[in-house]
Amino acid sequence: MKHYYYLHTNGDLIHKNASVVDSDGASSYFDSDFVKQWWAMDDENRLDAWNLCIFALEAGANRKRVDELIEKWSLTDKDAETYCERVELSLDMDGSAFCVHAIEGFTNIQECPCGFADTAFNAICDFYSQIK
Repeated sequence: MKHYYYLHTNGDLIHKNASVVDSDGASSYFDSDFVKQWWAMDDENRLDAWNLCIFALEAGANRKRVDELIEKWSLTDKDAETYCERVELSLDMDGSAFCVHAIEGFTNIQECPCGFADTAFNAICDFYSQIK
């Protein structure tokens, strides 16, 4: 099922039903000074759920709301392995921390961007923040 989420300028990440948005067209519907960014999401596509949470947080979404969606959609450390495979990232443990880095062009941790954190999600976010 298709849904939309948008990031309000106040940091709220707000759900909108596709039937409402698609009636006007997404670009028109979200054309507002209050909308920082919007995402289409198919709830049968795990990649959409991961990308929404990662990039909404990066764009300034409230962490509490993102954490609610992470829990709702079961974006677990184990599930992160599949996400990383699909987007060609490496997810490993480095001591007690998760480590994420690109597969292509990676030489070593000292010379290449790497994300580190206590959870796979946070390590992925850390990685993306370094390459933007």
